[in-house]
Amino acid sequence: MILIITKDTEIGRSVKEHTETGNTGKVMLLFGEDISSEERFFEDGEMSSFIYLYHETGGEGGSESGVFRINRILDRYYPDLLLKSDLPETSSGDENVAEFYLKAAAKLPPHRIHILKVRGPVTDSAGKSITAYIGNVIAEGSEKEKRDIERSERDKKIRERAEKLAEEIHASESMKRQIEELVRYSRISGIDFDDMISELGREGLLPVADKKEGKKVLGELQRRICGSAV
Repeated sequence: MILIITKDTEIGRSVKEHTETGNTGKVMLLFGEDISSEERFFEDGEMSSFIYLYHETGGEGGSESGVFRINRILDRYYPDLLLKSDLPETSSGDENVAEFYLKAAAKLPPHRIHILKVRGPVTDSAGKSITAYIGNVIAEGSEKEKRDIERSERDKKIRERAEKLAEEIHASESMKRQIEELVRYSRISGIDFDDMISELGREGLLPVADKKEGKKVLGELQRRICGSAV
């Protein structure tokens, strides 16, 4: 879930118009209300990213208008700007911004915290810049979710293969963990783990009668995969 917060109703309307079209349920938008309480701030549950949008209406001596990404807050807090963006960067001296950053930092790492400042009027161009940035955050979150799913499926296959061999060699829990690492290492190294197990069977090393023999097989397996015995 990506949580977007802004107290400014004009910015909120611009974001809401964007997120209501084709919303996949990955975005929660709060705006134009009292959103300072801990309960309201985190009511969406677990967040993948946090975006805080705020409006600087006062002109800073002819400062350029537009949308800016905050890279420093009160000379003490620094979001990690790992997401690529064409938005110009600037600092913020706003205490309210610092408050929201600290609340988000209690739940998320700095690179998952995004703070954008709108200086001057909320023009169509500013609205497009904001929604384009939000789209990038959503896309990045989707890619991370995809990678997490792939990693989870890979780890599941590794565990299942390790459990199968662990049962065959009467392995203890510590031996089972060693087998998992061998399966993982063989995948990374391009070694066909199943072929190696079949080879041990053809050589008469499998099946085994007890854990003692199983430990010898595990040592031999590690020697063949890693070059050293257990």
